[in-house]
Amino acid sequence: YLRDGFVVVRGFYRGAGFDELVGELDRYISEVVPTLPDSDAFFQERKSPETLKQMQHMVDPFFEEFGKREPFVSLAEALMGEPVRAQRPEWFNKPPGTDHPTPPHQDFPHIQGSRNAWTCWFPLGDCPRQTGSLAILRGSHRGGYIPVRRAPGAGGLAGQLLWRIPM
Repeated sequence: YLRDGFVVVRGFYRGAGFDELVGELDRYISEVVPTLPDSDAFFQERKSPETLKQMQHMVDPFFEEFGKREPFVSLAEALMGEPVRAQRPEWFNKPPGTDHPTPPHQDFPHIQGSRNAWTCWFPLGDCPRQTGSLAILRGSHRGGYIPVRRAPGAGGLAGQLLWRIPM
């Protein structure tokens, strides 16, 4: 983790906890999302619920407590080497046929907080390349913070990859 800036833990979150998460997401999407402002739920087409592509500021008791659960806390503390504090989760979706690119970026400009921020990303289903799987530039965290520019897609910012990564 310290060398590469990421770690892959296959099968990290499965079973009853995963099933509960999926059920709570379904509940949140059907009951809460229709009441949210456009700034908290992003659609390709607002009138087409199946095009929901991102939710942020997920103010909900389940999601406020979710990141404080195990095994997330133990993994984060083991990787960071210090106590951690969870933030609310965000949810991203890349439904087939929608245009929702995520430009290259570092998470810090979006989430702020500590410069030692750690992001846990895990898929809820298959992530084929054609719908936008996650790609990470190994060691990019060692280059410091990169300048950003406005860009279309999730987050609205793209990192300008101008530095040489120390190896």
